[in-house]
Amino acid sequence: MTQKAEWELKSQTEQFDKDNNLVKEKTIDPKTLLIIGNSSQFKGDDRDSRVKAKTFELYRRNSRNIEILTFDELYERASFIVNNKIDSNIKTELELDDLPF
Repeated sequence: MTQKAEWELKSQTEQFDKDNNLVKEKTIDPKTLLIIGNSSQFKGDDRDSRVKAKTFELYRRNSRNIEILTFDELYERASFIVNNKIDSNIKTELELDDLPF
């Protein structure tokens, strides 16, 4: 979030190109990704695991203008992009209809 705030402040100042012409384009609300943890931290049938998973999902869904991913979700996305499929080694309970993007 700090990088996003710094970029927004920098983009609001006047910028000049190499010929000293004023650049009028400004970046507004750049996309922000927060990559944290691993979804295996939420696995389990006990009450604490279910509460952790629900809390994480609520936090993720209620965070405005920031996409929150776990490391394994990011890996799944990258693997899908590179291989155009989900690698069988990382496929857990995920079906194609449930891809995280």
